[in-house]
Amino acid sequence: FPGFLVFLGFLGLLGLPFSSCPVRTRTSLSSLASFLGLSFFSWHIVENPTRRNEHRTNCLMRSDPCEAISAWLESTFLRLGVVDSLEEPIAQVYEAGAQSLPGPPKRPLGLHILDVGAGVGTDMRYLARSFDAVSAGYHDLQVHVTAVEPNEFAWGSIREEFDRYFGSGRLELVADAGEAAVGSYDVAVLQRVLCSVEDPSAVLTSIRQALKPGGVLIFIEHVSAQEGSLLRACQHVFQPFQMAICNGCDLCRNSGQSVREAGPWEDVFMEHYSLPNGFLIAPHIRGVAVMPRPEMPVSSKK
Repeated sequence: FPGFLVFLGFLGLLGLPFSSCPVRTRTSLSSLASFLGLSFFSWHIVENPTRRNEHRTNCLMRSDPCEAISAWLESTFLRLGVVDSLEEPIAQVYEAGAQSLPGPPKRPLGLHILDVGAGVGTDMRYLARSFDAVSAGYHDLQVHVTAVEPNEFAWGSIREEFDRYFGSGRLELVADAGEAAVGSYDVAVLQRVLCSVEDPSAVLTSIRQALKPGGVLIFIEHVSAQEGSLLRACQHVFQPFQMAICNGCDLCRNSGQSVREAGPWEDVFMEHYSLPNGFLIAPHIRGVAVMPRPEMPVSSKK
């Protein structure tokens, strides 16, 4: 029934139903039908944990047409250069992450990267450029990327982006971060992932287990606005709609706190910034968390 109302509202905006009504009345009725449909659907998803979990699970299935549409839209935006305007603050934190590494790994081992929530492969450009900017020692390294992306419709775009920015190397595509090898990665990347996962602490624990000692986590997340602000109130109002139509994306999460509590970390750099024209998702954090390095052995010489 909620889906029918949304569909009816969409057709109404095209002028198909309510054709005998004046334009203003037709638009009002269509908007009301869409609003009611989304409201019922959002309430059903948010207030019923079982249904919410089923919705999230179904959205990760290859047979879900929504995932195919989502992958196509994201890859189209990527090719049209829509993400280019957002590049500077993202590129800066990726470069900071590259600078936090102890140095280029030994040549036979190569550079191992874990990209959690890879989407359509947007991270590839930032990773390649950040390591090129930091040190020439990374240029000739064999790059191994494990891209974690449950939407298999996006895998083709991830392969294209990897080939474009890394050329050679090895790309592994998996659907779950739990498939990543323990203690094997120099760098892990999280870009707008913690907002929509069921258990952020479990995801961060998996990432910590996958990183080597001294490994680096680079993260960019949208977060809740300041408590008591008008934007925070708007986030609470629109949260059910966002969760219903954006695969469980939560506007009111404090992902920065989740990262800090996932420690211990040797060091955590984190700062807040505002995404231009982001409105509800304008508040962002970006940062780098470094895994503890093993203590140097005590010398026996006196």
